Amino acid sequence: MIDDATLVAKVTAIVREIECIPTERKLTPQTHFKNDLGTDSLFDAEFAMTLEEQFEISISNELVPPQTIEETVELLKGELQKAGKV
Repeated sequence: MIDDATLVAKVTAIVREIECIPTERKLTPQTHFKNDLGTDSLFDAEFAMTLEEQFEISISNELVPPQTIEETVELLKGELQKAGKV
C-alpha cells in the first residue's frame, strides 16, 4: 500500500518534471497548479497521462482535473483503490 507521503512525493516530482520547476522552489500539498504555477490545459493533459503511466491506472476524461497536489493524491487513492492496487 502506498502511503500519502509517498504519493505526495511522487506527484510533486511529476509536477516538477513536467513544469521544469527547480528543487529550490517549495511545493506543498496545497500548491495550486494554475494559480501558483501558471499551468494550462496542456499541463492537465500531460499530467493525467503521466499519472496513468506511473501508477498504471486509467483516469476518466470526465473527471475534473485536480487543482492541487493534495487533490491529486486524493484522486490517485480513489483510482488505485478502484484498480485494486491498495
